[in-house]
Amino acid sequence: MTLYRDPADSRFRQYCETGDPDALGDVFDCTAGRLQRVAVWLTGNREDADDLLQRTFLKAIETRAQFRLGAC
Repeated sequence: MTLYRDPADSRFRQYCETGDPDALGDVFDCTAGRLQRVAVWLTGNREDADDLLQRTFLKAIETRAQFRLGAC
């Protein structure tokens, strides 16, 4: 059985384990559109949504060493 059905999941795991920037880029490409829509809904405007999306990925970069498979 495959643990990762969404390619973004396996690429994020790879990024967290190796720091591979291409893996994180793939995660961004797979998820940014959906996350942007949620961010616009949460903030009510595009500029704040852009900032929120950026902060989300910065947090992923800053905390990648804390990633634990199955923890969420």
